[in-house]
Amino acid sequence: LSGKGVCAAIWGAAKAGKCTAALYDALARRLAEERGNLSPADCALAFGGFLRGPAAVAERAVLRGPVGERVLELGLSAFSPSELADMFD
Repeated sequence: LSGKGVCAAIWGAAKAGKCTAALYDALARRLAEERGNLSPADCALAFGGFLRGPAAVAERAVLRGPVGERVLELGLSAFSPSELADMFD
C-alpha cells in the first residue's frame, strides 16, 4: 500500500471498529516506510485513526513515531481546519 492507502485503511478500520491490534501494528510499520510521502490530509487520517485504536500502538505511531514526526516536519500551519478536526473527531 502507498502512504495514502495506509492512512485511508487506518481511518476506515478505526471508524468501523474492525481493526485488531496486530493489524494496527502492521499498518504502523508500513506507514513508517512511507512517512516522507505523507501529505497533511494523510497525516490527519492516520492520526485520527490511530487514536481510535489500541493505546500502545497509537503512542508508538502518533506520539513517538512516523505520524507525529511528519506532523512536526510539516508544521500545524500546513493543515486546514478540517484536517485538524479529523485528527480529533
